[in-house]
Amino acid sequence: MNLDHFARSALLACRAQFPRVCRCCGRTYGTFDHYLEKTTAIGKPMLDPIEDDEAPIGMLCFANCACGSTLALCYEDTSEHVAFNRALADAARSMGRAHVDVGLDIVQQVNRWAREAPTPSTATAPSTTSSSSVPSQAPAADPLVLEFGAALLQTLETGQISIPPAPTAALKVRSLVASDDVNIRAVADALAIDPGLATGVLRVANSAHFNRGSEVSSLVQAVTRLGFKEVAQLSLTLGVGRAFTGGGPLAQHRAHLWRKSLMTAILAKSLARARRLESEDCFVGGLFSSLGAVVGLLSLEQVLKTRTDLPAQQWGWWLRLVDLFAADLGREAAARWQLPSVIASVAAHPHLQSGVRPAQHAELVAMIAVTRNVAERVLERPRIERADLEDIAGLTADERAQLVNAIPLLAQAVAAFDAGLPRLTAPPTSSSGAPPEPVPPPATPLMAATVVPDAVRCDVVGLVSEALVLQSPQAFPVTTLVAIELELEPRLRLWGVVTHAWSSPTGQCTRLAPFAVDDAAWNRWRLLVTEHAAARTQATLRQMEVAKRPR
Repeated sequence: MNLDHFARSALLACRAQFPRVCRCCGRTYGTFDHYLEKTTAIGKPMLDPIEDDEAPIGMLCFANCACGSTLALCYEDTSEHVAFNRALADAARSMGRAHVDVGLDIVQQVNRWAREAPTPSTATAPSTTSSSSVPSQAPAADPLVLEFGAALLQTLETGQISIPPAPTAALKVRSLVASDDVNIRAVADALAIDPGLATGVLRVANSAHFNRGSEVSSLVQAVTRLGFKEVAQLSLTLGVGRAFTGGGPLAQHRAHLWRKSLMTAILAKSLARARRLESEDCFVGGLFSSLGAVVGLLSLEQVLKTRTDLPAQQWGWWLRLVDLFAADLGREAAARWQLPSVIASVAAHPHLQSGVRPAQHAELVAMIAVTRNVAERVLERPRIERADLEDIAGLTADERAQLVNAIPLLAQAVAAFDAGLPRLTAPPTSSSGAPPEPVPPPATPLMAATVVPDAVRCDVVGLVSEALVLQSPQAFPVTTLVAIELELEPRLRLWGVVTHAWSSPTGQCTRLAPFAVDDAAWNRWRLLVTEHAAARTQATLRQMEVAKRPR
């Protein structure tokens, strides 16, 4: 049993101690990530106990609450401390270092992982006010965090991780295109080996993004229309997308990671020339940047087959859990798929931490890590300005400007690639958290809308700055990217991501968050929201006046 096992176990146990509350001011820390964000670390983390002649069985970390009180997180697992100390002693002996120094290195590693691993921006923000339901001291470790974390540790140690079939046909197409004697027929024949891939390529070739005015009906025509490089990129994108997506209890989380990976690939390719990197490597690296996390989710789905009684979890709970194991899972999956070293390096380094640098392709891996952060930001906000990227380290001023110009083009590109993947026909069953506050339908809908390209007619029954709520005959799967036309004069077309879907007595409701909005659409959207808010205020005032009148 290696020391990484104990480092991950420590971090899992820290996450499991939440929610917590400060005894002095009553401030509640709903999640471990919230605790890290809102407290200030003090001193060095330490082994417990620290003395050389004592066998360490736990770890201690201290931080100050906003009120100034010192809080402590303690990891202690007496069931493993014998194995831990044996592994610690072996490591110290092999490195010629003191037992306690090696132990402190592990504690520092846990602390670095905790404070530098990215937090999914889609996680629900916890409350900062006290609640009577939160105990006045750290509760017992969350059994679900420990249960599923232990399950992932076991899959790593036994090699029984759930890896989907490799996109063999797509990788063959890429290899053919890279050769000197490539020809259209050979590429078309390679695509035909995988009927699902062939169908996807034809569908994308006929999509609005690539259509040249006439429909293509054969793979030879599709290759001719798209070109060799585009076909290689498209086939690999669809191959990876099919491996990442599909039905299952955690389908919407995998779909979220797929979309983030695709956006990372597109953004990384746009920066390749300025950084003197091979654009195709940047694109492919971005596609595989979430490989480890997806494999983690697939492995957890196997565990979930025997657990049908689980309570609903907040959106992001599963993503934060697999993020702890993403690097090792990505490394293992890349080895099983026999991926080229440039892709394997990205898969093994989904996010860079201080002092952690890949042995190969360091510049490309660093750039992929940066564009992953940008993609996360795009998924978090309806529109991105240059100032929104200022705090993302590793970008120059010119690169920020270039990305801001490229982001409004993401929606159509992502939708074009999505067109080649099988579509979910119903919302995934696993919970992404409770739906937002119920929106009572107004006496008359705010406006009509059409979801394209399916021409589904909807009524807009809710409208706020960051989302609109649709009521329609059918529900749309969570995480789906759709284009919607609001029936105004002139019509306003937006792209949006489905964040919630639920049933109501009057129909199916869908919450849609605007995605990668360009300047013109953004200005109209803001005006629309402002006018709606003003009308709603006037209606409320009129109701209050009527209520005051004597009867």
